[in-house]
Amino acid sequence: MSEPELQRAMTSLRSGGHNGLITGLSGSSRHLYYAALHMMRKSKNPGTVTLVVTHSTTEAQQVADDLQEFLGDERVFLYPERELAIADVMAYSRDVIGERLFALQSLLSLTEGGVVVATIHSAVQPVMKRQLYKQLIHRFEVGKAVNLSEEIEWLVRAGYERVDLVENWGQFSVRGGILDIYPLTAQHPIRIELFDTEVDSIRTFDAATQRSLDKQKTVQVGPAFDFLVPQSRMEAVAVELEEHLQARVRTITDLEVRDRMQNTVGADIRKFASGTPFFGQLRYTDLLKDAVDSLMDYIPDNGMVILDEPTRLTERQRGIEKEVREWISSALLRGELIAGALSEPKFELVWDHKGHAAVEFTVFARAAGASRYAFVVNATAKSMQQFHGQMNVLKSELQRLSHSQTRVILLAATEERRDRLERVLTDYRIDSTRGDVPQQGGIPVIRVGTLSSGFELPLTRLAMILDTEIFSAQKKGRRVRAEMSDAERIRSYQELNEGDYVVHVNHGIGKYLGIRTLEVDGKHKDYLHLQYAGNDSLYVPVEQIDQVQRYIGSEDKQPKVYHLGGNEWNRVKQKVSKSVRDIAEDLVKLYAARQATPGFAFSEDTPWQKDFEAMFPYEETPDQMRAITEIKKDMEQSRPMDRLLCGDVGYGKTEVALRGAFKAVMDGKQVAVLVPTTILAHQHYETFKERFAGFPVTVEVLSRFKSRKESTSIVKGLKDGSVDVVIGTHRLLNKSIQFKDLGLLIVDEEQRFGVTHKERIKQMRTNVDCLTLTATPIPRTLHMSMLGVRDLSVIETPPENRFPVQTYVVENNESLIREALERELNRGGQIYYLYNQVQSIRSMADRITRLVPDARIAVAHGQMPEEELERVMLDFLEGDIDVLVTTTIIETGLDIPNVNTLLVHDADRLGLAQLYQLRGRVGRSNRIAYAYFMYQRDKVLTEVAEKRLQAIKEFTELGSGFKIAMRDLAIRGAGNLLGAEQHGFIHSVGFDLYNDMLADAVKEIRGDREKAAPEPSIDLALEAYLPDDFIQNPAQKIAMYKKLKFVRSQEAAADVEEELEDRYGDLPEPVLNLLDVTRMKSYATRYGIETVANHGAETLIRVRAATTSNINHGVLFGTVLQHKGEYRKRTDGTVQISFRTKGLSDRELCRMLVRFLEAFGDALIVKQEVEQIAK
Repeated sequence: MSEPELQRAMTSLRSGGHNGLITGLSGSSRHLYYAALHMMRKSKNPGTVTLVVTHSTTEAQQVADDLQEFLGDERVFLYPERELAIADVMAYSRDVIGERLFALQSLLSLTEGGVVVATIHSAVQPVMKRQLYKQLIHRFEVGKAVNLSEEIEWLVRAGYERVDLVENWGQFSVRGGILDIYPLTAQHPIRIELFDTEVDSIRTFDAATQRSLDKQKTVQVGPAFDFLVPQSRMEAVAVELEEHLQARVRTITDLEVRDRMQNTVGADIRKFASGTPFFGQLRYTDLLKDAVDSLMDYIPDNGMVILDEPTRLTERQRGIEKEVREWISSALLRGELIAGALSEPKFELVWDHKGHAAVEFTVFARAAGASRYAFVVNATAKSMQQFHGQMNVLKSELQRLSHSQTRVILLAATEERRDRLERVLTDYRIDSTRGDVPQQGGIPVIRVGTLSSGFELPLTRLAMILDTEIFSAQKKGRRVRAEMSDAERIRSYQELNEGDYVVHVNHGIGKYLGIRTLEVDGKHKDYLHLQYAGNDSLYVPVEQIDQVQRYIGSEDKQPKVYHLGGNEWNRVKQKVSKSVRDIAEDLVKLYAARQATPGFAFSEDTPWQKDFEAMFPYEETPDQMRAITEIKKDMEQSRPMDRLLCGDVGYGKTEVALRGAFKAVMDGKQVAVLVPTTILAHQHYETFKERFAGFPVTVEVLSRFKSRKESTSIVKGLKDGSVDVVIGTHRLLNKSIQFKDLGLLIVDEEQRFGVTHKERIKQMRTNVDCLTLTATPIPRTLHMSMLGVRDLSVIETPPENRFPVQTYVVENNESLIREALERELNRGGQIYYLYNQVQSIRSMADRITRLVPDARIAVAHGQMPEEELERVMLDFLEGDIDVLVTTTIIETGLDIPNVNTLLVHDADRLGLAQLYQLRGRVGRSNRIAYAYFMYQRDKVLTEVAEKRLQAIKEFTELGSGFKIAMRDLAIRGAGNLLGAEQHGFIHSVGFDLYNDMLADAVKEIRGDREKAAPEPSIDLALEAYLPDDFIQNPAQKIAMYKKLKFVRSQEAAADVEEELEDRYGDLPEPVLNLLDVTRMKSYATRYGIETVANHGAETLIRVRAATTSNINHGVLFGTVLQHKGEYRKRTDGTVQISFRTKGLSDRELCRMLVRFLEAFGDALIVKQEVEQIAK
């Protein structure tokens, strides 16, 4: 980009001088100029930093993406806005703060330069002093000494939260000499192990498995919040605020306002006095003036500021100023803010740009005021047209560009799409080549990359065309920090916490009261303490941990707790067992019948199928790919497919179904897609039509929104085969509708159809391939127990959105609601306002109309006439309604990418499973989405509601709330799969035991049941347990005992030993003994040993009679003698080996027995030897 005019302009741009002005550019062509200006300045000054200021977060994201594409290895940082900076936030998502900290921390030490993209709001938001940030970065180095208590104090002051288990950004934990920290700027958490006071090792670790990944020599840890204040300054503000408060309170006559001010400001004063950082300190920035910087202060002196479309920046600035003014005045009126604590953002920081060189970019030339610019460049750029798959139009455009000596780059989002583009160009005899740099007037070059838009720069003779402009699809979604997936979090929703209900296989449902270390015969051992009816207690040894499962039942009902020793539990189990066996029999019969029914075997994928799949605008998740493979494999077999595909709304089930549909149409078959509602039919129709564009596939929709004439024509098309794919409601089940050659039936949400419709679906699916979709998650455990009787595909991983949903738990107030609504409306989005009381929903809608008079507001709830409800939902889907005030009917079904704000009124009244599914309704596109869970602060919360709010708070940070939500959904999923009447049975024995019974019944009926090897008994008087000072957290202790219980090999034992040492440090003697007992058990199981037990002064090992025929007794006798033991063959066929072990320490006894059992394997006759002897 060495345009002479631009070079001249840059030399005239001096720091502190007037701004430069460049006009005539928009979209990616403008972003190319940003990149060029940055690189020109960098050639003179290698450490230069460029700040690009845009009007909105979405725009900032596009600029950052494009700059990364143009600048390659150059550092590009996105600096997003801190949302809700002034509201009273109880909990918030940490992703945004993490990105902000990453940019600020990088700017402190950036020697090689880079680009920061911010919005006008984020550029001026208050952050901590640059100098303080530098001081707050701690460096840990192997071999250097640290003071652990000082580090803990520093972490708390730096905004970190102390937890038992580090799973999320901004957390830290201490276990003995091990310090785990998850900095917000890091991809993985860090484990620092101390030897006394010296750093012994530094490792990154996986937050999901808690296992170490890579060793590091040194690591830097920065703060966990971007607005921190020195402790002395916080204490001074507390004193100052107290004086302000006392003076203000004396002048307030309204008692309610006075009380609120004393409570709200008083609570903040106490937090300031404690010196611990909190979100609300942002409400007092005017009192903290001397302790505040902004992003502008972090840009080095030689930096350059680019102002993207100043008129838009001014417009956004006015909007923010108005918003903040209104918030301050209403907060002052309500007594939630004290006068003089907060004022409007200081936007002059951007316009004065702190003496940095600055360039403004506008689309249109300025008529007046050119004289105040250091230079004005009028550039020329044309936006690239959309070709909509018309290759002849593209061909003539490329010829025109070639004649004008223009270099052409064709950009494809992925390698598959590049290959497809090449194939299509070759088919149309358009020359192209792969490479980086195109020649003037030469052949177009194809490269892999993404931009927000294509363009042509006539003066520079450069054109860039995106494959999405050629074939009309959107660009691929970009993956962002996807370290913590929801699917990983499901792994521990069976975690045991004190007070939970549990199911003991033999004794029934009781309450878990914790893990207890008891001393028996002078030796310590851990037990699970369970409480039953009548305060009966049961202590279960940890080696029987597999007999105890967490009770998973309905969220709202408490289970029945049993008495110990009664018959009632056995009766309940028998009843459930009978029901489960009936289900299993039906499933097995049905499956066998289907296997025997002939069907149509579809051909393998065609080249068109590959092209169709390459056009998917996002990256498939691994679960999606697995489901697609399973479905195609089923379709290619000569029996009818009957597969159930489960996955939450927006997890990509439709795309999986689309690929199956396309495969069917390629073989000349018709496809029927059956959906429960008209709205869903139209939504699927739009998706199918858009994805099948450019292919010879006719898609139609049959619903009551079609005229009679249109419907007749579609029905005729189905009969004569001119319609390939039809989407419709139960109208499709009408006997009058005939297909020429139906090959695939796709049923969406079958459980929402009535009984008669379900019967008709059953008849239709007997000899055509059938794919059923459901949004209710089927847990993987249930999926496994159904193996071999139901074909299930599960999509558990959510698609990688650009941003996770920013979730806030906040007190309900009108200025917050107005701010949230206006923010979404200003970016052209739509909003769900969830209000779950039908009788007063209209008045709620009126209140919202008063808050945002210009918005188009409608109401939707389940008691409206069906047609009216459908009409409202359709208007909302088509963008004719801005705010939908609705009940929980939106919980399932619709996927509207333009809805990216959800406000939930009285969130404490809803179940967690509901809240989880509701939150999933937003965040479907590449914009930041917001969910506000609101509660009334002044009302006294019930204990249940308070617990729920606490859970929502955790679930905001995607912690255990997710597991609780999964519990409720697991049961709903089981009901859908096995029939609603099973709910009662699941409730009576708990979900996990029900699962085990179902899996056993299925295996037994199919004859797959293997006889389990008898469990050996290891009964040694040893100190073999996990002491409290080694693992303090009971839940982690139980998780470890579970792992040890399921160790089946020496490799697995070594793996657990490695994990224990990695996570908790040096292993004390009782833990080493426990690992050895685990090894003994593994050997004993493999070698058919019945018991290893202390007997007076001896330790006896008894070998089962059934095993003795596999033993070479001569070799075994020698091995026993070698280990100074006695060998005896008994009359009942068993072998007994004894060792004198009196006087041995626990450690010596364990090592001796493990060594002997290791050698015992040499005495076993291998299969060939047995055969030799037999001959």
